[in-house]
Amino acid sequence: MGRVERNTLIIILTASALALGGCSGDRRSNAPRGVKKPDSGIAADTGVSVDSGAEDSGVTELPDTGLPGPDSGMSADAGLPDSGMADSGVTDSGVPPGPCPAGTEGCACASTIGPNDTAFLQDDCQSSLLCVPWDVLSGRTDLTGPVQSCVRPCSVNSDCGVGQVCGDSGFDAASGAPRICMDRQAQFDEFCGLSRSLVSRVPNVSLNTAGSIVGCGGTSTCVTGVFSDISPDEGVCLSFCQSNADCGGATPYCNPGMFIDANGQPMGVCSTGKYGQGQVCGTADLNKVGVASRCDSAADAHPNLSCIGTPDVPSGKGVCIALCNNTTDPCRSTGPSGLVQTCTAFPEIFPVGSDFTGLCSVACDNFPDKCTGTGGQGAGQYCSGAFQFSQTGNAFSLCADRYGPSWTLSTFDSTAQLVSVGDNCVSDATRCPEPSACLGDGAGGGLCAIGCDTTGAAPTCAQLTGSGTAVCATLSAPAGLCGDN
Repeated sequence: MGRVERNTLIIILTASALALGGCSGDRRSNAPRGVKKPDSGIAADTGVSVDSGAEDSGVTELPDTGLPGPDSGMSADAGLPDSGMADSGVTDSGVPPGPCPAGTEGCACASTIGPNDTAFLQDDCQSSLLCVPWDVLSGRTDLTGPVQSCVRPCSVNSDCGVGQVCGDSGFDAASGAPRICMDRQAQFDEFCGLSRSLVSRVPNVSLNTAGSIVGCGGTSTCVTGVFSDISPDEGVCLSFCQSNADCGGATPYCNPGMFIDANGQPMGVCSTGKYGQGQVCGTADLNKVGVASRCDSAADAHPNLSCIGTPDVPSGKGVCIALCNNTTDPCRSTGPSGLVQTCTAFPEIFPVGSDFTGLCSVACDNFPDKCTGTGGQGAGQYCSGAFQFSQTGNAFSLCADRYGPSWTLSTFDSTAQLVSVGDNCVSDATRCPEPSACLGDGAGGGLCAIGCDTTGAAPTCAQLTGSGTAVCATLSAPAGLCGDN
């Protein structure tokens, strides 16, 4: 049988796909304004862009401090400009193209709304429709053309067309369109879009709901006016909360402080769980954006947690890792498993001028497993990122939580030769049972194996495996594998 090799996977650190930026806030909508860096959402949050550009009610997003990526550059405007992008010299060519006739429901219009207006106007929309200037409401300055469309206010489904539903728009009653007709409704943490636009006005960004008016079902609201990396007429279906009592079902945890309302009070988002340092975050559901599975922002959580993709977890997910700066945002003295942690610099990840300079790292490895914490799921912890190095030679490692169901261990003899092949753990290293780790098999796969120290340091293989005849077979001294004849 083949000899197992030490795992040398390189950690993947992806800039946030959830870059949020500031946008203007007034009385029309309950959507938030972005003000800081987001939780990196990385590919961990499915890697999709989630930016809502539409107006907000003066609610400000305080995202989960993601990897330093460019903020949207959107200005935090106190009110509505008189005409926004429409009168800024940008031509209206092709907005939207022929299949969506201007002036019809969901299609292009030209808003004349003023900075002191409290209601949307009909403008050049057909009768019973109102023109919403998504570009103006978002405060965006990066758009290549106007994003303004007609919506149909409603009270009940019968006010809408065949197959449509009447749902909450997120705008307040003063707007004249607190509820509008929608072609369909998405679920929590999915993309929504309140126009039928067919052309994206955000450079290098595609539309997520092109051609359809997509609202939100259940208790979710289409949150627009926050996110910088999608069209301003699109958003994400989220539910705001003040406590867990406001949440339930698939999103039982109120992740606090993600937004700030017009009165400066924090608002949370109903989320799929409370994900602290070293825990798995994000979602593998391709229909979900990942905003509802970000790292914890509660006061008892490590500050500046960011959901970062690593080779240890499935595509779309990540691990909550703390970003740091020794001057302004130092690491807590100890991290998961109670090990001392330090701010490890990564200049190739954080460019000059970034708020953060590195990642909070602990000195751990899996030979033997030095991460002795019980973990959030009670399945223990392991050393993630051990023996992985940045381009500048800085090592990074973190005690990360284990999850179930557990993979089957592989077994070895006293010379580290493979005796029985267990499950291939390469797709999800978090499932290797305590106290094993996922080690590369030399052929692109991975085996759950129990590491040890060939110098005889405790704990010994007898203690780790419960077998009195188990020995530490040399792998790459002083690292070894527990084997038994």
